[in-house]
Amino acid sequence: MPGIVGVLKKNSKKNSFSNKIFVNMLDRIKPSNGAHSEVLENKELGFVFGLTYFKYFFEKKICYLKKYKDKDICFYGEVYNRDLDTLCEIDSWVQDADGIFVIIEIDYNKRLIKIATDKFGLLPIYFYASDEIFCFSTHIRPLLITPELKKRIDYSAIADFYHFGHVLGNKTLFEDIKLLSPSSILEYSIGRNNLNIKPYWDLLNLFSKEQKYNKDLEAEIVNEFKNSVEKRLNHLDALGISLSGGLDSRAILAAMGNKSKGVYSYTLGLKGCEDEKLAYKMAKSCETRHTFLEIKKQDLSNFTELARTLIFFSDGFYHPHESTEKVALDYLKRAPFKFLLRGHGGEIAKAALAYPVQCEPEVFRLSSFSKVVDYIFKKANLVVGEEELSRFLTPKTLKSIKGCARDSLEQEMMKCGDSILLPDILIYYYIDQWIRRQVVSSLSIFREYVVVRMPYIDEGFLRKLLILPIKYRFSGEIHFKIIKECNPNLIKIPNSNTGAPLDAGPIRLFFTDKFNSLMKKLSIPGFRHYTEFEKWHREFFKDSIQKILFDKKTLDRGLYEPKGLRDLFESHIQGKKDYARFLGTIVGLEIWFRTFID
Repeated sequence: MPGIVGVLKKNSKKNSFSNKIFVNMLDRIKPSNGAHSEVLENKELGFVFGLTYFKYFFEKKICYLKKYKDKDICFYGEVYNRDLDTLCEIDSWVQDADGIFVIIEIDYNKRLIKIATDKFGLLPIYFYASDEIFCFSTHIRPLLITPELKKRIDYSAIADFYHFGHVLGNKTLFEDIKLLSPSSILEYSIGRNNLNIKPYWDLLNLFSKEQKYNKDLEAEIVNEFKNSVEKRLNHLDALGISLSGGLDSRAILAAMGNKSKGVYSYTLGLKGCEDEKLAYKMAKSCETRHTFLEIKKQDLSNFTELARTLIFFSDGFYHPHESTEKVALDYLKRAPFKFLLRGHGGEIAKAALAYPVQCEPEVFRLSSFSKVVDYIFKKANLVVGEEELSRFLTPKTLKSIKGCARDSLEQEMMKCGDSILLPDILIYYYIDQWIRRQVVSSLSIFREYVVVRMPYIDEGFLRKLLILPIKYRFSGEIHFKIIKECNPNLIKIPNSNTGAPLDAGPIRLFFTDKFNSLMKKLSIPGFRHYTEFEKWHREFFKDSIQKILFDKKTLDRGLYEPKGLRDLFESHIQGKKDYARFLGTIVGLEIWFRTFID
């Protein structure tokens, strides 16, 4: 994806930075298919800044440069409720800004660099600071060219991967490169070399201990969601929506009202999957221009290429656990739209389905903060499961990561304190960690070609939603009310997760769900799941995975015990146990080593 990179070259005899290095940094974020570049340089301050962009997005102010008095200001992303022409001072402007963005402000008079992130941290920016240099970028790749940067591995981040499948907090896989916190402003004083990060907003403010229920509040929540969708409907002629047979994208489609007519939509999956059938019905009802992207055998033929693509575009943060992103990416290269509505975050309004920390009945019986953290630690253990890491990791690796994943979780969850109700700590984790560190990493792949919009991650909507007691936003009640008010025709189209219409009674829902699950398990056309990842992993990917796992280069890193790894691999391939996530994580980390270290 086009992006930004900036470097402050400090006065130091040790400084080996050159303009040629900066050009190489800029090239690392400049796609080959027609991107443009802008460079700002101030030799007196030793500062150089670069922006790469597609002309279309520059014209739409997705990338925006302006001069104001003694400042250069760069906006990168989207804002839905503010005029960019009023952006003259970061500190006051971001307070009410609703969007996905990074802003750079270079104040030459005050000799100050400011970097601001959006409230939810949906567009990442990384930075590195030493005695010789300060640099930042929307990607990690260009920062690695910096001569002063030592590529020291942060093993606590690797520990997070082995447990959660993603990194927590603001860590990266490099000790010295950090991710800027959401809703934060980084200030760097040129000359004094002082770096300060201050928050301007707090996610916890969206949660309320004094929750209530009434129909008026539900109506307000529905209206806030309609407003959230409406704000994201500009550039209709270049707008697309990703449709499934579930609830999240369906509610967005319903809230679009008559504006859905003529919008592009697409669904991805195996031929004959239930999502294909149901999404087509929704698209026909709403008159979208619909495309089904079939996952074919040839799309599964090169797992190594798939893994490299995911690792490269996500800066190593999104591993090849699934196998659909490459098909979607190939489509987005040629898609007739440039802006894409996605249903990510819809689980905030259906807590029982907020994977991986679903709010199950036992959560309401937990009596303390520490027990909730224990629950999250157990539920979010997506990779190693109940296995002992000592089976597969060397003693040296185990020593490096011992206790790190638990420490990471406790450090992040301590921010909650007693300020929110215990069940809502799960939703806080889902927004602050899963969305920000897992979902955003996956979206980095799509952002190579399109601007992603997420109506569920909206301050106004969430502020109303989270007043509602969790039992009223538990399993799709809010989605149902949105769809019923905005487009009742979509209620009769079954939910792919249950096979039943949205207004089905409990008895019909029970039996239909059982039947639907059986048909999916048998892979009956019209009912089959949109992927068969476990099957693919064993049939199509095993040779590539085996080659990477047991390659001399992999084993020479000293991370894994070869025998334990071989036993795990064989158990998986023989179908004795599903180790797909663990194998995908190991493969992802190894490809990260080869791409970013070697």
